[in-house]
Amino acid sequence: MSRFRRGPSTSLLERVLQRRIVEVLEAWGVKIDVTRANVSARGVGRNDAAKGFPDLVGCLPWGQYLAIEVKRTGEKLRPDQAAWILEAARRSEWALLVVADSLEELTPLQAMVAQWRNRPDESASAFMVYHRARWQPLRDQALELAAIVQAKQDEKVVRPRRPVQPKPEPRRAGMPEDLFTGGGAR
Repeated sequence: MSRFRRGPSTSLLERVLQRRIVEVLEAWGVKIDVTRANVSARGVGRNDAAKGFPDLVGCLPWGQYLAIEVKRTGEKLRPDQAAWILEAARRSEWALLVVADSLEELTPLQAMVAQWRNRPDESASAFMVYHRARWQPLRDQALELAAIVQAKQDEKVVRPRRPVQPKPEPRRAGMPEDLFTGGGAR
């Protein structure tokens, strides 16, 4: 028997979804790479990338950078993932950042790839500007999720602590209190 238990059966679903996303994107002509930044809470696994780096990174046919963080349904971004997404958005307003929990999340992307194939002579920058209405909601959703996680993380750090109450001095058994306070009968 292995020293390490397998995670919950739902953890397999993220890997399966990741594999399907890669297959679909490659079928659309998108160059995509899987990063091995997935390390369990116990530190078991392989880590080729910095903490928070997305699961999938690639380049769309027209040259736009693509980063996809794959999540199981209902799973939230970790603070390091949120920080990475926000930093990537700060550095490039054109990076397409996606948090995907299903293949349906990529439907706008599929429509863009199909249109790019129909207009190969169009410049990449004109194409990105023209189709911003399609890819911007995906990016905005990722940024919104990341901002929520980041705000919760900041709230934890800034939250003030309760003031420490001074402890009363212990009374010594069998001794009159006024002997210790300086008063008393003479």
